[in-house]
Amino acid sequence: MHSERLEHEKQKLIFYVAQDLDQYIRSKVQQLVNEVAASRIWSIALANLYWPNR
Repeated sequence: MHSERLEHEKQKLIFYVAQDLDQYIRSKVQQLVNEVAASRIWSIALANLYWPNR
């Protein structure tokens, strides 16, 4: 019997914004991620948003 943990494949959705990233754009991206998260039943985890330079 194996006791090692299996890692499930995850996909990253990357957004490129060709302008200053203001609060309005952040809000719209967050809204889109929330809609994607609510759009289906996820087998591992809900979609979530990560801001790397915040």
